[in-house]
Amino acid sequence: MQQDPAIPVVDWPVFHSWSPADGDFDGTVFLFDQDGLPVAETRWNLPTDVAADEALERLEWVRAESWHIDDRGRRVAAVVPLEPNRPVVLPAQGTSGR
Repeated sequence: MQQDPAIPVVDWPVFHSWSPADGDFDGTVFLFDQDGLPVAETRWNLPTDVAADEALERLEWVRAESWHIDDRGRRVAAVVPLEPNRPVVLPAQGTSGR
């Protein structure tokens, strides 16, 4: 999932027309498992699908379908490990001070 974390969590979709020329863009690509649980995340430096793909590759994953808008207005895509025959080792969950 592609998301700009600078937008606070709200009960309605929030959209912003980012362009690659925007110097203050600071997005994140999130990786979720099939149950919707968070697995990993990484910085997403430019608001483009190409940059989102590069972010996925840093996590050693690649898209299995086109980016599309889900029912919550987020850009999402199914992903598979870069090396499908290699065992998938998921990053350890971080601990929160909450």
